[in-house]
Parts: sequence; structure tokens; C-alpha cells
Amino acid sequence: NQNWALAQSGEGYVFAGNNGGLLCFDGSRWDKMQLPENQTPRALGIDRQGRLFCGGFAEFGFWQDVRGNGIWEYTSLSANLKSDLVEKEE
Repeated sequence: NQNWALAQSGEGYVFAGNNGGLLCFDGSRWDKMQLPENQTPRALGIDRQGRLFCGGFAEFGFWQDVRGNGIWEYTSLSANLKSDLVEKEE
């Protein structure tokens, strides 16, 4: 499959935005996470708080390991926008 973007967190997680989903490598195993509606994540970026921002077709938001246990939870930012333009953009 095709990788679109790579990012590494301060804790050492490596993320790949891939046609099959968001891949997360913790140093010993790979996990796959999905954006809503299984969109392809094409852009990744990590902020100083350790949140992984992720964007794909008609969807963007951030992933966060809120419990510190390696289980990442997604928060959509695009779901709160009231614009028809979001539904047509990468």
C-alpha cells in the first residue's frame, strides 16, 4: 500500500498515514487505526502536547493517548464545522 505521511511522537511512536488506515508502531508491533468512514489519512503532525493531528478526505482531527496506555482515541474537528466545503476537500 501507499504511505502518504510519517510522524514520530516524543514517546517514540511512529505513525504512517497509509491507504489502509493510520498505522502506529510502538517499537515492537504495528496497530491500525481508522478515521471515520475509513478515510485515508494523508497528512500528519504532532503538537507539543503529544496530540497527533490527522487529515484525510473530508475529515480532520487529532488522536491522543489520553490514558497513557498506548490506546489512541480520535477527536474529529471537522465534524463541528458547518460548511459544505469540508465534504469536498482533502
